[in-house]
Amino acid sequence: MTSKDLIKNLIRINDSTLSERGRVFDDCSGHLYDKPERVVISVDSVRDIPDEFITNSQNQKEVDFILPKLPSKVSSEIGSGNKGVRVKHNIFYKNAKNHSNLTADKSKSILQAALYSTKHKEIYQGQGIRYSNRYWVSADIGNSGSALVVLDANPKKSEVEVVGWRWQEKRKYERSKEKAVNEGASVIEIKEVEL
Repeated sequence: MTSKDLIKNLIRINDSTLSERGRVFDDCSGHLYDKPERVVISVDSVRDIPDEFITNSQNQKEVDFILPKLPSKVSSEIGSGNKGVRVKHNIFYKNAKNHSNLTADKSKSILQAALYSTKHKEIYQGQGIRYSNRYWVSADIGNSGSALVVLDANPKKSEVEVVGWRWQEKRKYERSKEKAVNEGASVIEIKEVEL
């Protein structure tokens, strides 16, 4: 079964069936509670992620997606090596909730532009202990603004993890970048990205 067939089958699964897969005891109360098994699907492209998962503001589908590895210039700058990129189900939920104005198509365009396009990119690293493995990767998408994706490149994890994504107007992006630089971040520019 291909990953596309698996995705089609998952979409057809009733959400209650998905949540009844695993039941475990709560250590404190001794009561049973649902703990669904996580399904992980590798896809060839951001476009292969079904819209239902990207706009999942109800957090009902416990499915993570593994995207292809980052272009070599980007992965070398953030020190991720040859790892794939994981988008966890809770990140889909968080992003759909926090950025409800983003359609599935717009979200896919942002992820594609910031992570995999050959456009000019800027990368800056978070500062402080909490954000030391976090990287903000942006791609200019014309006069309207930037596609911005936040990545967690923790060396202890088996994949680079997407923490969030959004579209940001140019002026707001420049202000957030300036704030990061003032806090000690350096901005890395990648003029041409080879896939």
